[in-house]
Amino acid sequence: MMNSTRRGRAIAAFVVGLAAAAPGAVTGQELPPAIHVARHLVQADAYMEDGDAPAALAALDRILELQAEHDVEVPNAFWFKHAQAAWEAGDAERAESSVIRYLELTLKEGEHFQAAMQLYNAAEAARLAEEARLAEEARLAEEARLAEEATLAEEPRLAEELRLAEEARLAEEARQTAATPLAERVRLEELRRPGRVFSDCPECPEMVVVPAGTFVMGSPATEEGRAENEGPRHVVTIPAPFAVGVYEVTLDEWNECQRQGGCPDDVGSPATPGLRLMRTDIFDSMPVAEVTWQEAQEYAQWLSRHTGHRYRLLSEAEWEYAARAGTRTASYWGESASDPCLYANGPGDCDGHTLGAPSGSYSPNAFGLYDMLGNVFEWTLDCWNDGYAGAPGDGSAWESRDCGNRVVRGGGFLGPWRYLRSAARLLASSDHDSDFLGFRVARTLN
Repeated sequence: MMNSTRRGRAIAAFVVGLAAAAPGAVTGQELPPAIHVARHLVQADAYMEDGDAPAALAALDRILELQAEHDVEVPNAFWFKHAQAAWEAGDAERAESSVIRYLELTLKEGEHFQAAMQLYNAAEAARLAEEARLAEEARLAEEARLAEEATLAEEPRLAEELRLAEEARLAEEARQTAATPLAERVRLEELRRPGRVFSDCPECPEMVVVPAGTFVMGSPATEEGRAENEGPRHVVTIPAPFAVGVYEVTLDEWNECQRQGGCPDDVGSPATPGLRLMRTDIFDSMPVAEVTWQEAQEYAQWLSRHTGHRYRLLSEAEWEYAARAGTRTASYWGESASDPCLYANGPGDCDGHTLGAPSGSYSPNAFGLYDMLGNVFEWTLDCWNDGYAGAPGDGSAWESRDCGNRVVRGGGFLGPWRYLRSAARLLASSDHDSDFLGFRVARTLN
């Protein structure tokens, strides 16, 4: 017995052959339109059996053309076949339209009623999902347009504020220099020479001098990964050079503080979750983690007593200024997607470390600071505020509002890459510690 596919093709061949069998110069176009309808229906069935829905849909569309040209009648089942072919071909909108037509014509009496209802439900769900997708795309596009508009509008204002702030800073610097005795001026110039690297004792962190300056703090509305708490952007003046730890405070440096009684025992571990019991030279050079904000403060206070110089955590403004190192891009390595792995120990394995990395494993920024982004998050002095409205403009710490939570910066080896931006900021309870939260220190130069 002939199977259905072969039978369908045989009927199609027979119907198509009618045109060739006509005597004289009779062509396919001269056959009655109803014959062409039957021919295309058979062709569509054969294509569907072969799994070629686009070809079946094209054959059925030719029937619609015949209907428009000759007002030829088509069977009710045509609309169900058309809906099936459109659905299989990926055209949910046409599938829904055709199955609705079939249901209107047949109501509950059509032989394909149950299958038609299932197809209608699926097509409607697909249409609604597509409408939601398009609406979301439109919303995001409008948000992006408004963000771009807002960014362009604020740039001239920020540029002018930045110019005026830098002029004021330079004028104040000149005034102070003129009022300083020559010998003291020479001493301060060497002490505050930008880029000077020093260490106040063999067990002290290595420090580098960061120059005074002005910068725009926060992120523009167009920056990818931005959070609302990174605005409004505002100009900040760093009035005097200060020193910043070249690296995040290491486990070895923390252990020295413990040995001398300045830091609590049984606190601090390498930034390597699950490997805390292993103590190696590599771990000693890793950033210390699992240190609370108060414990980080205790380390800075011990270092101050130990050296006779004022050590402290960085303010949030100082931290962003030091991280940017003169850049205005989202991260200090620029916008290239291939560059982060050269500069930061972030999430994933493209950087060669799946957990914490020894300090100095990646390239520094323009100020000579390593791991300002990546490796471990870093405590800052500031209390948490949801945005910058009312924030200090002189680089000092904002020590009001939610002081039970403190600002952490820099991203880490855990968490998404969007945290590895100079403006990204998060909060953590001041008594919180974690495997990926550490700190670095600053030193006032006077």
